[in-house]
Amino acid sequence: MKREVTQRKRSALQKRFGFQLSRIARKQVLVALLLGTLSLVGRAVLLRFVPIPKPGIQDEFSYLLAADTYASGRLTNPKHPLWIHFETVHLIVQPTYQSKYPPVQGMLLGIGQVIFGDPWFGVWLSMGVMSAAIYWALAGWLPPKWAALGGVLALIHVGFFNYWSESYWGGSAAAAAGALVIGAVPRLRRKPSTKTAILLGSGLALLANTRPFEGAVLGMLCIGTVLMKVPIKQLAVPFAITLIPAALGMMYYNYRVTGDPLRMPYMEHERQYATSSPFIWQSRARPAPHYNHEALRATYVGWDQALRARARAHPFLVRTVDFLIMDDFFLGLPLTLCVVGFVAGMLAKPHRTRLAVLLLLLFMAGLELEVTVLPHYAAPATALVYIAATSALRRLRHFSPFWFQGVVALIVLSDITALASPGNRWLYDKRDFIARRQGVLRRLDQSPGKQLVLVEYGKGHDVNQEWVYNRADIDRSRIVWARGMGAERDRELLEYYPDRQVWRLVDHGDEGVDLSRLDRPAERAHAVVKR
Repeated sequence: MKREVTQRKRSALQKRFGFQLSRIARKQVLVALLLGTLSLVGRAVLLRFVPIPKPGIQDEFSYLLAADTYASGRLTNPKHPLWIHFETVHLIVQPTYQSKYPPVQGMLLGIGQVIFGDPWFGVWLSMGVMSAAIYWALAGWLPPKWAALGGVLALIHVGFFNYWSESYWGGSAAAAAGALVIGAVPRLRRKPSTKTAILLGSGLALLANTRPFEGAVLGMLCIGTVLMKVPIKQLAVPFAITLIPAALGMMYYNYRVTGDPLRMPYMEHERQYATSSPFIWQSRARPAPHYNHEALRATYVGWDQALRARARAHPFLVRTVDFLIMDDFFLGLPLTLCVVGFVAGMLAKPHRTRLAVLLLLLFMAGLELEVTVLPHYAAPATALVYIAATSALRRLRHFSPFWFQGVVALIVLSDITALASPGNRWLYDKRDFIARRQGVLRRLDQSPGKQLVLVEYGKGHDVNQEWVYNRADIDRSRIVWARGMGAERDRELLEYYPDRQVWRLVDHGDEGVDLSRLDRPAERAHAVVKR
């Protein structure tokens, strides 16, 4: 009897607790703010143990150049008189000096630089916005409490601590933009409204300036899905309000950077340096352009072209590896098994979220047009991934509450374990290069005044560890990094910078870095900085 009373009290308590959670889950704005705040506060707390990350990958330095440019109040920078010494990977130095990438990620980093004094805080803010936006998308497809659960799962898995948050090359901004588009689809199909259509258009504009190709794939799929239910005339005005200014802004930006309103900086960069296309329909290698530096040839011909050639020669193997990397990043093994089971069951018995799953599958098919794929390429569809995952858990809950509780516990445990060892989930290990770079920077900081570093590479150099990156205003930078081109060509740099201490840096890769202090014009003292 006593046991029955205890069970009844426990059951009543659970029902009361569940009722309160259901009430909270219906308040979409509140839940979105809670999830976004938890993402920001959680990573801020972790700063005590894991400090602000240092850049180490070429893409990161390119985005940081864009951030410094925007923070300086410019859209781009004039071509340097000695631009040939500053050519490097993933940016252009002529006709102007700027990153090759679309501008939104750089703008976020610029906001962090201006407001907080460090560009990483732009990444931090975007992670919070992404967490809130993913929940908003889920709330359009799923019942309130299940949308809240999916938002929590996304927060734990991608909203705190991963390579999107611990680098500068994006992911969260495209995921947030894609969530606006994905979340607008069911809302417009149920009840068209100008507000929701404007959100959809805004998401499309942001995607065009974060991940243009992947955003176009997702945008076409989502717009096509909406137009199956909503006449185009109901969307024309909201789309015009958002997309026309965005298109004009993009054209003006392209004009300022490349001189052609229809040529994106990425396209200009590919024209100047690339020898192969990132898309499978352009399989033939292009003739190699003239490279002023052997390091650039090694990057674009020796590494990039070879990587794309291997991907085309072994598509099944490459696609399998790409899938495993993305699966680990977005879901992990427990959720993957649930999603696979859900999709299999959905084929036999259609589910209300089958349209979202179909959009996800079609999006992934669209990514197959790219030679290689990384998780931040697929970022626009992040919300679709968690709609599918949450739907799988919902089906599991109806099938077996016991197994549902066990799987959720396993998911949370595996995510907490991953948070404790984030390095295992990074795509590239940049720690060794960062350590060498920080050692060189400490040596340079000990020398007063302005510095000029002439960079050369030894046989052991890794092409993915590039030193020649500078701030937006090269001439006003305390440290200028330039490519050494031999005594005759380097003399023009020494004459251009007569008031700088000159160094020669030779990177031997894992064997360390030689940093030599030079007098003008002869070399004198020699110091070695090991990693």
